[in-house]
Amino acid sequence: MILGIDFGTCYSYVSVMIGDKIVEDAVTVSGNANIPSLYMQVGNKEYYGPECLGERGRKYKDHVTLIRDNPDYLKMPIGEGANIQTYEDIIKKFLKYLIDLAKKSTNQKIEYVAITAPTALTRRGMQNSGYNFLLKQTIMELTDLDEYHVFVKEEPVAAAYSYLYDNKVKRDQSIFVFDLGGGTLDVSLVEYSYKNDEIRVVLTDGDSIGGVLWTNELARLIKTDMINRNIDITDFDQLYGEKVEE
Repeated sequence: MILGIDFGTCYSYVSVMIGDKIVEDAVTVSGNANIPSLYMQVGNKEYYGPECLGERGRKYKDHVTLIRDNPDYLKMPIGEGANIQTYEDIIKKFLKYLIDLAKKSTNQKIEYVAITAPTALTRRGMQNSGYNFLLKQTIMELTDLDEYHVFVKEEPVAAAYSYLYDNKVKRDQSIFVFDLGGGTLDVSLVEYSYKNDEIRVVLTDGDSIGGVLWTNELARLIKTDMINRNIDITDFDQLYGEKVEE
C-alpha cells in the first residue's frame, strides 16, 4: 500500500494505491486540511482552505516567505489565550488527519508514503529545508516507517515524475511544469534520459502568489492597459469592485 499526500498551501489531498492501482473510493479531497502557511486565528475562530483564496488569505500570504526563509518560524506561537499553537503543531495535526483517512479506506499496512510540498516553501533545497524535515519526521512518527520508505518531493517535480510514468515516455525529454495553486505558484524544469533511465531536476522555484492573488494581478494589468487606451472601465470596476488597484 502506497500513500500519496499532496500537502498544498490552501488545500490538501490524499490518495491510496495498492501496487500500481488507485483505490478510487479512498481518494479524498480535504477542503479543510490545508497546511497552515495561510492559516490564521481570530479570537476563537480558525480559518482554513477557502479562506486562503479570499481577502483574509491575501493579507497573510507573507507567512509563506517567513517559513521558507526561517524554518524556526514553524515553532513560533500563534493564536490567542488557550488557543495558542505553533505552525508545527497544526501541520502535525493535519498530517495525522490525512493518514487516518487513508487507514480507514483499507485494512492493508502502509508501506510507502510520498508527500509533496509547495516549492514556494522549500526552494532553498529539499535536504536543508526545516519545513520538509518536519514533514518527513512527522510521517515517520505517524506510520512507524523508516526514512527509506518516506519520500518528500516538490509539487512540480512530482508532477513531472507522474507525467513520465503515466505516459510511459521512451525518449529523451525536457518537461516544464507550471503549477498555479490556491496559494503559491511553483515551476520546475526536469530532464529525462531514456537511455540511462535517469531524471535530473534542472531547476525548481516558487513564490507566494496564486489563486485570487494571481487573478487580481492579471486584472490590475488589464485595467491599467484599458486606462492607457482610454477605454471605458465602468463595467470592469463593477465586476471587480475595489479589489483591483490601478
